[in-house]
Amino acid sequence: NSLGNGIKSTGENEYEVPKAEIDKTLSNLNDVAMQARIVPAFKDGQAVGFKLFSIRPDSIYSKIGVQNGDVIRRINGFDMNSPEKVLEIYSKLKDSSRIEIEIERNGAPIRKSYNVR
Repeated sequence: NSLGNGIKSTGENEYEVPKAEIDKTLSNLNDVAMQARIVPAFKDGQAVGFKLFSIRPDSIYSKIGVQNGDVIRRINGFDMNSPEKVLEIYSKLKDSSRIEIEIERNGAPIRKSYNVR
């Protein structure tokens, strides 16, 4: 019963996610946290997001297209620069019909979009 089973890639950076998967993921945040090492990322002394390492191959991160070394900078336009922000974002994701994640990979920005069905 792993997380992210119903997620489908519909384009290079476009995905479809069943609403049930969002609910399941948000109610299993401990599992989500265990599927990768997540550390704050800093640029010029400022927190700019969260960097992911040691992502498990079958994890929710792999299924949504996140790779080792990626920095998650924004979700739905919200800066990911503090743990408090992250919690705020999680509460908003519950009702989103579209989720956009801004990632920095090797210094280049990537935007991934997820349509919730």
